[in-house]
Order: sequence, then structure tokens, then C-alpha cells
Amino acid sequence: MDDSRKGSDELAETEQMLEMPKDTLYLRQSPTPNGVTDADHSPLLLPEPSRPSLSRVSSYGSTISNLDATDPEAAASAKTPARGFRGWVNDNTGILIIALAQLFFSCMNISAKLLSGYGVPALEIVFVRMSITYVLSIAYMWHNDIPDFILGPPGIRLLLIIRGAIGFWGLFGIYYSLQYLSLSDATTITFMAPILAGILAWWFLGEPYTRVEACGGLVSFLGVVLIARPASLFSHTQDAPVSSPSNDPGVIGSEAVSEADQTHRLYALGIALLGVLGAAGAYTAIRAIGKRAHPLISVSYFALYSTIFSCILSLIFHTPFHFPLNPIPIILLLVIGVSGFAAQFFLTMGLQREKAGRGTMMVYLQCVIAFLGEWAVWGHVPDIWSWLGATFVLGGAIWVAITKAKKGEGEKMEEARDTEVRMPLQRVLSEAGPSASLDRVR
Repeated sequence: MDDSRKGSDELAETEQMLEMPKDTLYLRQSPTPNGVTDADHSPLLLPEPSRPSLSRVSSYGSTISNLDATDPEAAASAKTPARGFRGWVNDNTGILIIALAQLFFSCMNISAKLLSGYGVPALEIVFVRMSITYVLSIAYMWHNDIPDFILGPPGIRLLLIIRGAIGFWGLFGIYYSLQYLSLSDATTITFMAPILAGILAWWFLGEPYTRVEACGGLVSFLGVVLIARPASLFSHTQDAPVSSPSNDPGVIGSEAVSEADQTHRLYALGIALLGVLGAAGAYTAIRAIGKRAHPLISVSYFALYSTIFSCILSLIFHTPFHFPLNPIPIILLLVIGVSGFAAQFFLTMGLQREKAGRGTMMVYLQCVIAFLGEWAVWGHVPDIWSWLGATFVLGGAIWVAITKAKKGEGEKMEEARDTEVRMPLQRVLSEAGPSASLDRVR
């Protein structure tokens, strides 16, 4: 009883000092990481912005920062969490994971081009890569007790089938176009997929596709054109010695065949555009699936369909498999399989965390890594056009990433404001009991 009377007396003295009525003194409560609010820990007093500052200590001894009403900048900095490199990483986790996937794609590309010198058919590379990816995906999910890892969660299995089927046809479009188009032409057409993916996700999923993302995609695509220099646009220059940096190439290392007639070229161009639509559709399907399925479930569907269809196409095109006995091509096949598995895993994981318009921007980095890899492995020195193209690719990607970082900061502040709760002081004291009295306020 004495403690309660003492708390009431000190409450009256504090309110008289601040010259404020009881109904204007509030508690500001925000959720903590474990889901417990500040009110569960201590009653924190916040004066109105026009009142003098009040240093507060929680009933359990936690120090609370001073809020100086006369210094708006100090008050704003007290509310805004410290940002820096860690904050930038949190805002861009998805695109960083997708960028990591491009490293594995490039490793697979280089291995596939090295393997092409041993006479291994392109469809066999697809078969080996996807079969290894499927086995590793199933083994990982079985070992970690991922639920529904064979068929996927009910309700999204149709989306998983669509992802696997159209993903393979995106791959097939690339393979077929390389038979009649130059390597640089096919590469340039392939990199239309990221831009188209952003448009499809905006149209079908309602994801925002900003002007910055569209312009950044066009800038990066221009960089790809400068690196690949397709013969249809650069008729007086030689094709750049760049291995095909397609997203699901399996056929990388295949060189363009002799000049095809105009009919075959137009037909191959149509198939290549169909492949672009398939690749963009696969990205959109991954976004539609989201986090409702483990990333490797989506990868396993794509790998299974690609393994089956690669066998069917090898029969249609009369391309028998030739398994080498030399240890070097066997090692290269294993590297392709493991790298392809890691690339698909990180690509899917990243797209689950980032909308298609931004996430697919990182795919352009693969073109830059490709010509750097050829410089390191084969000694092909990039010319001024390649360096200029790389600058455009990186510039477009960085532009989009920086824009998201600034926007993400504002979104987090809005979210903090939305979760904030203001409670009357009388209610806090009545719920907290005598231990919440102002005898701990300094």
C-alpha cells in the first residue's frame, strides 16, 4: 500500500515538472525480435515532441536513449537504425544470391567449353548436368527431411510442372538457335529474357516494374550487345570470343555452324525467341511459387524434365550419347553437374527473395564473368568494346541495387511506424503494478 502511494506521489511530481496532463503522457511500444513488446519489459515514458526531454530507465534497468524535442535531427537519428554495409546486404540479399549463382553458371560454362573439345554432344552435357542436379537435389532434401520433396507441396504442383516444362523449352530454344545463328547473335537474343521476365511478373503477378528497373535492364542489355557484338548489328567486326553465357546453357561451347540460308535463319530466330519466352516464363513461375516450396523442389522439377526431354531429343535428332573414358572429360562432366546444381539452387533461392524485375538484372553479370573467364583460361584479351560493355552491364545492375537500398530503408521505417503502439500512462501503470512506479526514473 505504501509503495503504491509513493508511486502516485512521484507520478504527480513528475507530471507537475513537465507541466503536462496525465492523458498526454504515453508509452511507445515496439515489438522485440522475440515477439515480446517493450511494455512486457518496462513502462517507458515518452513526452510530447514539444516538451523537454526526459531520460528514462526501464523498471528492469535497461537504459533508454534521451529524446531531445529541441533537436529534430537527433530525434530522427535515434529512431532510425544504424545502416551501412550490413543494412545494404539486408536490402539486397536476393540479388546478391542471384549474383553468386552467376559465378557457378560461368564455371559451368567454362567447363562445358573445355569439354566440347572431347567430342561430347551438347544434349549429353544437358543430360549429365541435369541428372546430377536431380540426384543431388533429392539427396539433399531427403537428408534434411524436407516435406513433400518428391512432388512438392499440394496446391502449387501445377506451378512446379510449368516451371520444369517451360524451363526446359527455354533451354531447347537456345540449343536449337545455335545450329543456325552465330554464337554472338544467340547470346544477345538470350539476354532479352531478364527484361521480359520483369514484364511478365508485372503483368501476371502484379509485381511493380519501375522505370529504374526498366532503364537499368536496357543499359545492361546494351552492354551485352557491345560484348557479344552480333554480326547482324556489327557486320564489319568479328564476333567476340565469348562463350555463351546463357542461363541454362548445357550447350555452351557449341560453335555456330556454317552460314545457313535465310529460311533456316528466320526459323532459328523464332525458336530462339521462343526460348527467351520459356526462360522468362521460368523466372516468373519461380516468383509465383515463392517461398511456398523449398528452392530445391523447384530445381528438381526442372532437372527431371530436362533429363527426360534431353533423352527424347537425342533420339529425335539421332544424337547418340558418347561417354568418354578419358578422366579429364569425366571430371569436367562432374564439375558441370555440381556447378549447375549450385547455380540453379542459388538462382531459385534468390528469386524467391527478390522480385523478377530486379533479380534477373544480375543475370547480366554472367556475360561479364564469361569474357573475364576466357581472358584467364584461354588468354583472349578483351578489347575496348568488351570493357565498355562490361561497364554498361555493371552500371545498370549497380544503379538498380542502389535505388532499392534507398527505397528499402524508407520501407523499414514505415514498417516500424506501423507497428508502433501508443498507450496511456495510466493503463501501463495499472497493468504493470507497483514495480512499474516512477521510483526508478532518474
